[in-house]
Amino acid sequence: MRAWLEVDLAALKENCRLIKKMIGGVGLIAVVKNDAYGHGLRAIVGALEDVGPDMLAVNDLAEALLARENCRLPILIFGLLGEAEIRQAIDNQFTITIFDKAQAPVIDRLANRLNRTARVHIKINTGLNRLGVSPEEAYDLINNQHYYPFIRIEALYSHLSNPEDDRANAGQLASIHNLLQRLGDRVLPVHLVSSRALTSLTAGYLDAVRLGRAIYGLSPVIPELQPVMECRARIAQIREILPGATIGYNQQTIAKRALRLAIITIGFGDGLPNHQPIKILVNGRLRPLVGRPMMNYSMVDLGSLPAKPGDEVVILGRQLDQSGQMQSQSLDELVKSSNMSHYEIVSRLGAGCPRKYLG
Repeated sequence: MRAWLEVDLAALKENCRLIKKMIGGVGLIAVVKNDAYGHGLRAIVGALEDVGPDMLAVNDLAEALLARENCRLPILIFGLLGEAEIRQAIDNQFTITIFDKAQAPVIDRLANRLNRTARVHIKINTGLNRLGVSPEEAYDLINNQHYYPFIRIEALYSHLSNPEDDRANAGQLASIHNLLQRLGDRVLPVHLVSSRALTSLTAGYLDAVRLGRAIYGLSPVIPELQPVMECRARIAQIREILPGATIGYNQQTIAKRALRLAIITIGFGDGLPNHQPIKILVNGRLRPLVGRPMMNYSMVDLGSLPAKPGDEVVILGRQLDQSGQMQSQSLDELVKSSNMSHYEIVSRLGAGCPRKYLG
């Protein structure tokens, strides 16, 4: 392969075990949207079924159907569904999100026609200001549930707007608690906390936590979690570049000194961040990119480092150096140098590179 991902399913399972131990008896909703954050939905949900999260969460019906082919765990759909999709979701016993009060009569009508009960979670806007009903609208939907006899409201949830901000978290949690207090004996299960707030907002665990980054080992807040994804490519050719020579399209880079360049088999079309400060592990040494990545290739300044065509290079992950010591290129370092988020990097690599599954 020219460039590829290695996805460690054993690490994924161990991450889930560690998280379940950490959260105690609280439920775990594993977020597998966007092709399981680039890790591959089919394989990831199959592996997750072995370690037993309480529910999976996806963005749309297509992801839910694909997940159902590979596991029997309950599935929550976050996103917007058209009427035909709602019917399919009800038929497959997926849980639908109500994020607008106008959805309730539509879902109830379609469930009635199917003579089925639609399972729903109500999403409440407590500060992110994306999708969600207001706390008052949520109260009305629950208080007037008898108008929708073919809907079963199973839980409430909200989305933290800035998980590292304790004050913002406290305000959103207070909105949830105020609603629960008003509901009295009609209280429902709630999930709020995400990976980025897993250690800082334990008071917000409530009935379940909803985690994506953490299960894939992308979250730096829990050092014990193992990265599940590594990305590798190869050296295709090594070139000697004279001072003053141009490198890349449009002569965008001019060599200020003599260079030994490794042409590596990964570019922005494969998901490589398109930013020059990025470094790549070559024989266990971090070496900088030269110029901007091209669609399928990039250039690395080798300096005096011994290397040859065919050698493996590491964009994300670990590699032995010449002395036998393990060196690493972490996702956190890629995030800092590329000015992209953890989500963006793994999702783009996952969309651009084939995968090998380990464990």
